[in-house]
This record gives sequence, C-alpha cells and structure tokens, in this order.
Amino acid sequence: MVAYANRHKYKLLVVLALVAGIVMAKRFGAAELLSFDGIRKHVETLRGLYSAHPAAALAIYCAVYVLGTTLSIPVGNALSLAGGAVFGLAVTWPLAVLCTCVGASGAFLISRHLLSDWVERHHGKRADAILHELRDHGAMYLVALRWIMVVPFALINWTMGISEMRIRAFFLATLVGQIPVNFIFVNAGRTISTLDSIGEILSLRLLLAFFAMAILPVALVVRRNLKTGSRDKKCGRGSENRNSRNPDDQTRWIS
Repeated sequence: MVAYANRHKYKLLVVLALVAGIVMAKRFGAAELLSFDGIRKHVETLRGLYSAHPAAALAIYCAVYVLGTTLSIPVGNALSLAGGAVFGLAVTWPLAVLCTCVGASGAFLISRHLLSDWVERHHGKRADAILHELRDHGAMYLVALRWIMVVPFALINWTMGISEMRIRAFFLATLVGQIPVNFIFVNAGRTISTLDSIGEILSLRLLLAFFAMAILPVALVVRRNLKTGSRDKKCGRGSENRNSRNPDDQTRWIS
C-alpha cells in the first residue's frame, strides 16, 4: 500500500513538473523567441553571446533542448534552426541529434510511468494487438514516423512510451530517424537571413522525399509479416500460437 501511494505521488510530481514547464515557457515568451521571426531578430545578439561565452552558451542550449523535448514542448525544430544560425552546422548537428534523442527518451519514460498502467487497465484487451506489433516492429515504425514529419514529435514519444518497446530500441530508432531531419533544420539555420518563412525549409518536394524514405521501413515490416505468416501456415501454426510469447518477453521491456 505504501509503495502504491509513493508511486502515485511520483506521478503527481511528474505531472506538476510538466505543467510548471509549460507555464514557465509561456511566461518567458518562449513561443515568440523560438518563432522563425524571433530567431531572425535575435540571431546577431545570440552570436555575440556565443563568441563571448562559448562553453556556457552551448551548455545552456543543450539544457534547454533536452528539457523542452522531455516536457513535450515543441521547441526542437526551432532550436535546431537557431543552433545552425548561431553555432554552425558542424557544432549544432551532432548536438541537436543527441539532445533530441535524450529529450525524446525522457518523454518516452514519462509516458511509460504515467500512462502504461492506465492503458493496461482500461484498454488492455483491445490494445494487445497494437502493443504486440509495436513490441516486434516498433523501431521500424518509429523511424518511418520520424521521417514523415507530419505526426507531432511529442505524440510519437508518448505513444511509444505506452508500448512494450525497449528504451534502447527507442533511442536508436530515434537516432536514425533524427539524423536527416535535424540536418535539414540545422543547415537551414546557416542561411536563415535569406529565408522568408519556415515554409521554404519544408517544401513539398522535401516532404515527399522523406515520405518516400519512410516507405522503406514499413515495407520491410510488411514483408517480414507476410513471410512469417506464410511460414506459420506451412507449419500448421495458428494465430494463437503466433501471438504466444515467452512471459519474460512480455514483462521485461522497461530496460
């Protein structure tokens, strides 16, 4: 009973931290500062601060990036753009990818600890098929979702958090998915003075190219499922046998 109460206190603290982070971001005008026009307006000031205090500037940049992404505040693309404008491509690209992966993993774990019990309690039976599919092929789907760039980044993190995907698989899949995406925004930041709007970065041609890339991991999943289904049919195994798993595989998915 004590452990149950402590767990719910922990969840309450996490929720309060999320709310406090969002309120503070709004209070200090983060939305305006990290807008396209806000970045262009302050880019010279930020470059001056970076020249005077390079280590501190990079540390603050990484802290804000990780914290904002962990709290599911949509700041990633804006920070990648700002970093490219202030720090340059060679410095910002690896930092942005790493911060994105760390922050996304934080949001993933928050979702897992806040929502997994609720999903299991209220939607366990209906969600089984989806959770099993994400457990087996979630990394492929995650890479595809990162490349499509249509589904909100935070929504992907929270959805994967309630699945049975391992945190290591989530981190690596996010890494693969974010390397090209971060490159686009960081590289655009280098020429931000020549851009008129964010729409010039995410052109229709670019979105279609990423959508075409996203088809590959999904196609590999479909091919594997068809191959497995054909093999099971030949061996005379039914869907009940295919869905049975070692209990350890179903329960030890947090690490």
